[in-house]
Amino acid sequence: MLVAYGMTLEQRYLNEAQTAVDTLFEDMAFTISNEVYTVHYNNPADFPITDLFGDAYGTSAAYKLYALTGQTKYLGYSHDFLNTLLRLTFWYEGESDVYSRDLDTAGLFYFHGGAWHTCPCETTESYVSIA
Repeated sequence: MLVAYGMTLEQRYLNEAQTAVDTLFEDMAFTISNEVYTVHYNNPADFPITDLFGDAYGTSAAYKLYALTGQTKYLGYSHDFLNTLLRLTFWYEGESDVYSRDLDTAGLFYFHGGAWHTCPCETTESYVSIA
């Protein structure tokens, strides 16, 4: 929605981006119940759908919303996405092991411990927000 807004400057796209992020952080809740357990999720940090792709893009999207609207809650949400991203990744060390040395400067994060390549969500856009 933010890309569409950037291309068209139509307010409806900015509104939709705000609604999506606001819903995730302020209104989303759900319950999973089965024969083994029942759990109610109402905190995005606990959602079992958290993943690296969404967190990298969420970091960027929330920060762009902050830059466009000046609403500091979006800066906080950007930090929340980033904190989750950092908890889910292994820091890239260029000389730490054979796989890292092979990657050279290809990226910052392994997206899980067994990965031998960088995270596919690593783009200049997400790096700028992360930085």
